[in-house]
Amino acid sequence: MRYETTTFEPSSRLGLRGVSRFSVAEDDIRVVPGDDGTHIRWTLTVSFRGGAKLLKPVMTRLMRPALERLGVEAMTGLAKALDGRLLSA
Repeated sequence: MRYETTTFEPSSRLGLRGVSRFSVAEDDIRVVPGDDGTHIRWTLTVSFRGGAKLLKPVMTRLMRPALERLGVEAMTGLAKALDGRLLSA
């Protein structure tokens, strides 16, 4: 999937959009200062296109565990790279 940047606010927000034959993925990554350090909130929204729309309930059930696992791995890797800790996933 090829991504494009849809939003860029230095030091606070990054929006990405990826389009494939069957789906559109939109990432919203926000960086927010907190009392205990910087917090990163990463939200992924996936919508289905074409014939995949008809299979949305099944596709959602099949994809959710893999996407949640991918999200946890991404945030864990990011925390490690930034020498921080993962507060929640």
